[in-house]
Order: sequence, then C-alpha cells, then structure tokens
Amino acid sequence: MYQASAEFEKAILGSSRTFRAKIGVNGKEITSGIRSVQLYARSCAEDSIGIGGAAAAYAVVEMVQPDQALENQEICLSIGLLLEDKVEWVPMGLFTVQKLEAGNGQIQFTAYDRIQSKMGSAYFSELEYPADGKKVLEEISQKTGAPIKTDNLPDGISIQQRKVVSESGTDDDGNPTTNTTYANPFDGYTYQEALGYIAQLYGKFAVADRNGNVVFRWYEDADRTINPAQYYDDLVMQETVCTITGISCQAGEETLTAGTGKANIQCENPVMTQERLNAVFEQVKDLEFLPAGLSFLGDIRLDVGDIITVNDRKGNVLRIPVMYSMQDYDGGVLTQIRSFGGTDTENTASVKGPTAQKL
Repeated sequence: MYQASAEFEKAILGSSRTFRAKIGVNGKEITSGIRSVQLYARSCAEDSIGIGGAAAAYAVVEMVQPDQALENQEICLSIGLLLEDKVEWVPMGLFTVQKLEAGNGQIQFTAYDRIQSKMGSAYFSELEYPADGKKVLEEISQKTGAPIKTDNLPDGISIQQRKVVSESGTDDDGNPTTNTTYANPFDGYTYQEALGYIAQLYGKFAVADRNGNVVFRWYEDADRTINPAQYYDDLVMQETVCTITGISCQAGEETLTAGTGKANIQCENPVMTQERLNAVFEQVKDLEFLPAGLSFLGDIRLDVGDIITVNDRKGNVLRIPVMYSMQDYDGGVLTQIRSFGGTDTENTASVKGPTAQKL
C-alpha cells in the first residue's frame, strides 16, 4: 500500500473528494483534458488463487488530444487528491501506449506496464546452470531493460536445466539405455513466462510497481478498513473460507504435490523440485480468507497483494487479499477489488501455469 501523507489519509476517508490525473511523457506533463482512466491490475491471471505468474497491468485512458505524440511512448500515470491548497500526487505506474484511436479532437488508448511492453520476446539464457535464481533475474533485467528488485528474495534458490527429451533404446549388447537431453530452463519461453516461473520458486507473484520496477510479492496486511458507509451494494462472497491445504505442480512429465489436503493450488513449472515445492507450501499455507469482491469509494493507495479489512452490514469482519483491482477515475475515484478461492482438483481437467495463463 502506497504511503501518502497524514493529510492525504484524512482526506481520502472523507465523503467530499476531488481528484486530478496527469500524464508525464518525454519530460513534459499533461494535466488537463484527461476525462477518464481505468487502471486494471491482478496478481494471478486466472480467477483462482495461485503462486507464481507475472500478470501485466494496463490502463485505458480517454482524453482530449494533446500536442505531444503518445503512441508507443512510455508514460508516467499519476492520480492526485485535491487537499486544501494543493494536489498530492500518487504515482500509478509506467505504461507504454498502444491501441490508440483518435477522432473529433479526442483520443482513447490502452497502455501496458513493463512486464507486457518489455518482456514479450523469447528468452535464451547465456548463464551456466545450475544458477542462483537471483542471477537469472539479473540477466533477464539486463536483456530486457526492465529493472527487477530482488532485495526481498533469499539467496540459494538454485535453478537447474530442464529435461527436454528422454529416448529409450539398447546398447550394442542389448542392454536397455536412456538418453536424456537437457536445455537451459527457460530457453524458448518469453521473459514474462520465465519471470512467472521464477516467482513460483520463491512462493510469490511478480508485478510491476508504481515506479516501473518488477517486484515480487505475497499477500500482506495493509492498514486499511472499509466500513459499510464506504462501499456500494455489491459485496459478494463465497460461503467457504479458503485455506491453502495443498499444491499440485506439473514439472515436465512429473506431477509433484505438497501439503496435507486437497490441492487447491495448481501450477506448472518445468524446473520445480519436490524440495522447493515443499518449502513454498510452508511459506503460503497460513493464508486464510473468504473469497469476496466489492466496489467502494476509491483509494488509489491500494496495491495488488494488500490484505484489507471489510466490515459488512451484518457485523462480519472480512479479510480480503487484493488479487484483482480496478481503479476508475473520472474526477472521482471508484475502486473494485476481488479475491479468488482455490481450484477444485476433482473438477479441473488440466493444470495451467504461467504459459497457459498469459494475458
């Protein structure tokens, strides 16, 4: 959750609020003519809780056509709250403008964060394997130009080569043989896919932060409570609390499992090991929540990965991890958030990982 001033915090909780939006591009700022901004972000590509993944955030903007050219430019998007004598700006992220349409002096465009704009090409590593995961991330950062922060990741997570082909045969004496071919772990995958697989090995997910850095997160409590007077009449929740009881991971031809119950997290990772999956399960198993979603008077400080508290109209207290968010600006701000439950193994035909979940 973004840390703003005490004055901002007091004003954002009030009922009378006025917001502004601005776009920074090529050293210039556009502060007028921005009619609406919808900013979408999520921690997981599918509507079920998962580990790993690197889902891109994007913004849809409508505005008066500016003097500056925006298409294919990286912009800095900010939303500010009008205080008594100033606007306090909150950075929302760096996005590259694509899909721009213009007409009658107006434009509309969609802009994507650096996970999408810089990490869509194929990755071929030049490292020697096994290699520490942080070294692999350093190489990805160098090759893509996207800064990656690893200060919250431990050292010593080794990434091995992956098995590509195993062929059975016989030698000259008729004895059975097996010839196995290996490749660098993520050769041929996109950088985005590789990033998602690596995040999985650390028991986290990857997102681009407000300053354009790729960061790794899991769900953490944020000091933010939504009361009944602040949310709209659209609170929906499931009946069953989601507790992480097991993880199933398809690692090449092998299916690995960790946990003591039904695998309500399913994933795919070509370099996952049983030891690493066991460690990841121990990291994430304590997350417990009731899957829910709602809209409320917007708070632009919230990030994907925050756990907020909602007091509903019946007196229940809900903890909601933000797995999906949409910030909707049009002079005011409305925020939508959702959390997702686990996947029922018995009703799932196939396991999907970062490759299958690409946005």
